[in-house]
Amino acid sequence: MTPREAVQRLNKKGMSQCAISRYMNDKGVLCNQATLSRIASGQIDDTGYNLGTALVALCKRRRA
Repeated sequence: MTPREAVQRLNKKGMSQCAISRYMNDKGVLCNQATLSRIASGQIDDTGYNLGTALVALCKRRRA
C-alpha cells in the first residue's frame, strides 16, 4: 500500500484529511491538510519515510 492509497482509503472510510493531520501531529509526525490533499491527488510522490509509514500504519490500524 502506498501513502496515496492510505489517504484515499481513510477518506473513503470517513476520516477527513484534517482528522488525519491532527492524528499525525499528535503522534509527532508533522503534516497538514494541504499536504495530505496533495498526496491523495498524486501531486506529491515522495512523502518521506516517517509520514509515509505513519499513514500506512494508520490505515492498517483503522482497517481501511
